[in-house]
Amino acid sequence: MIGDTRKVTICPMNLSQQEFYSSKLREQLEKAFEMSLTPFKQYIDDEMLQILAQMDKPTMILPHLYLGSEWNASNFEELKANNIGYVLNVSREIDNFFPGHFKYLNVRVHDHDDADLLKEWEKTFRFINEAKANNQCCLVHCKMGISRSASTVLAYLMKENNQSLADALEHVKKRRSCINPNGGFRNQLVIYEGILAAHKTFRSKLNDSQITTTDKKTSVTPIRTTESVPSTPTESLSSLSTDSMVIMRKKSSNKFNCEIKRPNSMV
Repeated sequence: MIGDTRKVTICPMNLSQQEFYSSKLREQLEKAFEMSLTPFKQYIDDEMLQILAQMDKPTMILPHLYLGSEWNASNFEELKANNIGYVLNVSREIDNFFPGHFKYLNVRVHDHDDADLLKEWEKTFRFINEAKANNQCCLVHCKMGISRSASTVLAYLMKENNQSLADALEHVKKRRSCINPNGGFRNQLVIYEGILAAHKTFRSKLNDSQITTTDKKTSVTPIRTTESVPSTPTESLSSLSTDSMVIMRKKSSNKFNCEIKRPNSMV
């Protein structure tokens, strides 16, 4: 029976949520009618998308952050009810539904392994935090809220909450179990995790260099310096000297390692 949700509660890694539910529906209908419904696949898929979308609500990831689908982005009443004033549209194929009522940021990418999301994550981080600062919520969405938007939310959590990728994944999956970033986005998240770690280490070393011990009682005196602390991971990497540049090397198809050479002034 279609209503037996126990059979359709887990999204397989190699199928989208829509395809999974549609295939289950076709199986049940083919058994009932004793005929192949392959010629009607597109029609069934389209109908199931509409039904599922109406059943699905946006997922609250943080009090000011929601993760959802195209349907959620088109539901005006739902957006207002959740105090959503900012909409982050992480898709190339979906237009903004209510440009006169909400503030939008568009990241125009397809759900392809070679799509570059990494370069957008500092901008999306600032956009989500702008909503937070204005006591409003931000909805991050793509087509189904599974890959592109989920990857962007994971990147936000890693920086905002100082979480590892594993911890961010656990946090989001507990709330939205069907998230499944594609392989390319997963690799970019690993790289971003390394960039954030390098940035954190750089700031720590810079802060240490501004303090000197004056006596055995560990009293300290600030050292005047004109060197500014980079505000973003991208800025911190570009500001490192040749002797302290970050070396990113790939250890396997999906593993990266970050090393930092300590500047002579910090040794």
